[in-house]
Amino acid sequence: MDSLKRTMKYQLNETIKGLAIFLGILLLVDIIGFVSNIRYNNIWSFGIHADTEMSVIGGNIMAIIIFFIAYSYSIYYEDFPIAICLSVTRKDYYKSVVLHNVIVAFVISLFQGVLFKIEPYPIRAAGINPLQDFIVLNTETDSLIYIVLIMFVAFLVYMSFWNLVAALNYKFGYRFWIVVVALFIFMIRFNFLGFLLDFLDIMFSSRWIEHNLNLFLGIFFGIGAVVCYVVSYFITLNTNVKHRVG
Repeated sequence: MDSLKRTMKYQLNETIKGLAIFLGILLLVDIIGFVSNIRYNNIWSFGIHADTEMSVIGGNIMAIIIFFIAYSYSIYYEDFPIAICLSVTRKDYYKSVVLHNVIVAFVISLFQGVLFKIEPYPIRAAGINPLQDFIVLNTETDSLIYIVLIMFVAFLVYMSFWNLVAALNYKFGYRFWIVVVALFIFMIRFNFLGFLLDFLDIMFSSRWIEHNLNLFLGIFFGIGAVVCYVVSYFITLNTNVKHRVG
């Protein structure tokens, strides 16, 4: 229990500092985006556009995705060696990793959800129609709780995937990317990549999501996240702390 408390305290401090810096920068960029749209009548536009509609906050998603990737890698390349040096067991360390993934996903989801609800006011003040329909959620008709829940699940699933990638990369180094490239070439050669893209296109079409989101899609990605975390757990248990490149 002392081991778990130590790693949770260390990771919590690092998580809070990282989130504070990231969300602070993101908020500053969003404010600049709102001001620019109001001041220059959409000449200096930020965010994403769809016909005559736009969303500054929607543009945060790309930055959030990059943050999740960097965060997942820092867990193994920076936090993991320090935790082991502090005599934290790998099992306790991984419990802390999953817990902090949940915290990060929730905090960012809440941040995005609140901004999504506030966004229409400054966007309309700029004389622009706000983009509020994002297929899986509608920031005008859906409640804040629903918006936060949907993004929380999506973010946690995405983090589980990159947690697995980072764990594999840390354990196997450059050999991991050799295997990834080989699989990619294999998929292209035998048209598996085209099949996968067609499957994703069908699964993420607005009509399919509208009728199946609460059933198959939720189960599919939920199971996928659990599998990613379980595989990452066993990889972490069998990974030595070494200085690795790649």
